[in-house]
Amino acid sequence: MGVGPGGRSPRGAGSTQVGGGPGRAKPVRGRIHTAASLDGMSAQPHLGDTPKSPVGGESGDALGYAGQRLGLPATGRGALAGWGARIAALLIDWLVANLAAFALVRDAAIWQAPVTAVDFLPLAVFGLETWLMTAFVGASIGQRVRHLVVARLDGQPVGLVRGFVRAALVLLVVPVLIVDADGRGLHDRLAGTVLVRGR
Repeated sequence: MGVGPGGRSPRGAGSTQVGGGPGRAKPVRGRIHTAASLDGMSAQPHLGDTPKSPVGGESGDALGYAGQRLGLPATGRGALAGWGARIAALLIDWLVANLAAFALVRDAAIWQAPVTAVDFLPLAVFGLETWLMTAFVGASIGQRVRHLVVARLDGQPVGLVRGFVRAALVLLVVPVLIVDADGRGLHDRLAGTVLVRGR
């Protein structure tokens, strides 16, 4: 390649040319990722990202595991909580609620079929504990014992409003049983949350 007067290369030399004939070539300018810059990039997807599936397509096309489309790992910390841990956490919360309710009224009648308002006290304590603990701590007592975490997809704290929506839907039972391919019940989908492993 020739060198112009003054040792300078002709205009456009060294640029990749795309389209056009002689005299109308357009240089293509793009950002180059060196090996050093690529090494600094995180390989872990953020919560809410859409990762690529192992076969090269989007995870929406070929779902590899529950929670993959939400950007959750397959196993370990941050992975979708299993049903065994969920049920165990629920039973712990229900036991704590019943013990607290009994401590308040000192009457074993609260464990019979609900007839009066007092008979609903264990359910009320359960709902209150689930709501406030989820809103401020990110997990109920049972979930903390089982090392589970209620997280928002955008990474923000659950908060009182979302925590209340989730707890109220849990009390209705049915929403919890309507589970999608990502392993989230209707209560989590409406609250914008997901139950994951804390470790």
